[in-house]
Amino acid sequence: MKAVELMHKKVITAGKDTTVKEAAVIMSKNKVSGLPVIDEEGNIEGIVTDSDILKYRQKINMPEYLKVIEYFIEQAHPGELENNIREILAHKVADIMTVKLVTVGETAGLGEIIGKFAEHHISRIPVVKGKKLVGIIAREDVIRAFVERF
Repeated sequence: MKAVELMHKKVITAGKDTTVKEAAVIMSKNKVSGLPVIDEEGNIEGIVTDSDILKYRQKINMPEYLKVIEYFIEQAHPGELENNIREILAHKVADIMTVKLVTVGETAGLGEIIGKFAEHHISRIPVVKGKKLVGIIAREDVIRAFVERF
């Protein structure tokens, strides 16, 4: 079985200028946990996931001792947590997306796809033709293929 047979061809995407809040709304409405980030020509530039959004505060390199202090401040001033969340949601996807992508081509076989899921501990793999995004495969797609085929 090849990637082209497994992949979703209609991929829900974001642009680098999409806000984190807009990306979160898109993910929530479409019941997906990640969005490939593409440019105007459809070339893949990164991927933003629900994990990227939740881990964003770690990506701004806040020292651990400040995180502990922040925790106590949030306990005393819960509104500050809401302000932090609003600030995070206002950032652009380009600020938090993963740019070291794991991708496959349309002719990649099932073994290669499974190997990449296992090796990189990822939930989805963009399918590309050159740099153009042509589809996406989620782990669930591989499981569904097993059930349907065997």
